[in-house]
Amino acid sequence: MKDESEVKLWRSAYRALNTLTARALAGNELAATMLHNLSHRSVRGFLHVAKKRPEVLRPSTRNAVTIPAFISPNAQFVQKPSEIMECLHVGSNIGLKPGKKNWSLETGATKYAMEIYKLITEERIAGGGDDDIVKVCAALKDFNTRSVRRWFAVGRKFHLDKIPNLEDRDEWKSVTRYHPKPKSRRAYIYQKIEEALIRMASSSSSPEAS
Repeated sequence: MKDESEVKLWRSAYRALNTLTARALAGNELAATMLHNLSHRSVRGFLHVAKKRPEVLRPSTRNAVTIPAFISPNAQFVQKPSEIMECLHVGSNIGLKPGKKNWSLETGATKYAMEIYKLITEERIAGGGDDDIVKVCAALKDFNTRSVRRWFAVGRKFHLDKIPNLEDRDEWKSVTRYHPKPKSRRAYIYQKIEEALIRMASSSSSPEAS
């Protein structure tokens, strides 16, 4: 059971970062500076925990495709990302293997499948809220071949169905050229995204996937 104080703290920080991002995009230089400062501090904190207590991060990073890290013109300020990823087992539960060829993010279907995965994973971390999506995501089983279709159904309801004119986007033209009707094109796109999500689940190393 999640500690409610930690969830509240996470929500507060999440809202604050979203607000600073919005204000920076609106041209507020102070908000942009604060966003940079907080991002730097949070990444520094993350990397410190990764070094001292990697085991407490692994339940999260095993299900992640990215982790925060620093980039700099000066090499002495940058840790080797391969070492951090190996230490934290990044993406191991969804089939990412360091140094090996993994499923590609180049296809539109996989990009949207990843958006669904990240959306649901994030909402599950924030479980316990009153929003419908939080409740639904919190009730989902861990991501694997047995739960993947339910993950897709939730992602479709809370993400894909809300994207206007998805079937008319340029990225899908080569995929849907044989489907003249918009409804048919959208259904075919959904099929491809679900297949991509299933591929991700099939390559999962999660014990529940067997």
